[in-house]
Amino acid sequence: MKHSVTLWILVLAMSASGQSLLDAPWRAYDVADFPDFAPLAAAYGDVDGDSDLDAVVAREFWFSPGIAVLLNRGDGSFDAERLFNLSTSMSVGDIALADFDRDGDLDAVTSIAGNAGTDSRIALWRSNGDGTFAPAQLFAAGPGPTGLVVADFNGDGFPDVVTADNGYVAGSNATISLMRHNGMTGAQAGFLAPGATTVGDNSMRVDAADIDGDGDQDLVVGHASPAGGPDGINVLANDGTGRFSIVQSFTSVPGADRSSYAVDFADINADGRPGGERTSGGLTDLFFSDDSYLNIEARRSTEIAAASVEIVVEGTAPTDSPSTIAFVLEAGQTGEPTRQRIELFNFQSNQWEMIDERPSPFADTTVRVTVSTNAARFVQPGTRLLRARIGYHDRGVTFISWGGRLDVTAWEVGG
Repeated sequence: MKHSVTLWILVLAMSASGQSLLDAPWRAYDVADFPDFAPLAAAYGDVDGDSDLDAVVAREFWFSPGIAVLLNRGDGSFDAERLFNLSTSMSVGDIALADFDRDGDLDAVTSIAGNAGTDSRIALWRSNGDGTFAPAQLFAAGPGPTGLVVADFNGDGFPDVVTADNGYVAGSNATISLMRHNGMTGAQAGFLAPGATTVGDNSMRVDAADIDGDGDQDLVVGHASPAGGPDGINVLANDGTGRFSIVQSFTSVPGADRSSYAVDFADINADGRPGGERTSGGLTDLFFSDDSYLNIEARRSTEIAAASVEIVVEGTAPTDSPSTIAFVLEAGQTGEPTRQRIELFNFQSNQWEMIDERPSPFADTTVRVTVSTNAARFVQPGTRLLRARIGYHDRGVTFISWGGRLDVTAWEVGG
């Protein structure tokens, strides 16, 4: 008898009036057949470089754990799964995507809880850039790592990993562990030894965002506590170096099931947090190439097509009818992989027009884009206003602490 496990995906379509509709409400895709099954968590990102969201699924079944990759066909449907396995009993607890080796594509990292929390490792699956992954490389983690989140917790520009630990041995289920990136690239990229912080018992899930507005990534930890227990959720503040301390705890919901431990950040009250924001600098920092930066940061993206963080700058042209317009940008970014996009506002069509898009440079890089055909469309008649928009766009990566570092923006207008 064939035993298969499916991944259920809800596809939302948008009508012309802007109302959400259910288009083929549920679509099911095989993740794997027995014994390569038991999907536990999934991450979504562009793992084959074709600019759409693929699914990478963590599989926990002890006999044949690992990940399953389902590549998006570009129309919201998925190809058959591709399996990448771990050894027996290395049960996976959670999964995230980020470019850990800085080769421009998304790698996968999974926690390895093992059978009943008996393991203490994470697995790094390096992407080949085509939707396949090299065999997993293992690194030490806390005891029984279950939940997992990726962000730059110490401000060095590299993605680190934090796990919620739920170890089998008594006393080993009440920590979170930080595995700092070793700061290397390519095949040498990896993680340092774990550093633990004590939290409530039965740590199961963890998420990150800048809760206190100081520019670094803080944590919230969800626990499998009894209904009304003292440690349903812990909130931990980051001191900017990756050292955490509990600043607030919440009891679990009275009457809630013991398994109610999922945590996530979202801007529910529309106050702009967590989201994208200016973290330092101002417009005057864009006037001269002096390494004085305007820094903007993304906290969590909403969709692959939308800019996670962007800035609009304006100028004045010396004429209504220029022969050429060149826009100059000197900038870098603080997390990979993202794409840097430059748009100019077309005053004739009354909409933004993309004039350049490329992989975001990590080091300060100058980009000069020249428009010589109908350049006047980018000049507002009468006011001679020029308007440009610089956006840093996510590829679906779950590494949520990154942004743009802008040094110079300028126009060069030819009469």
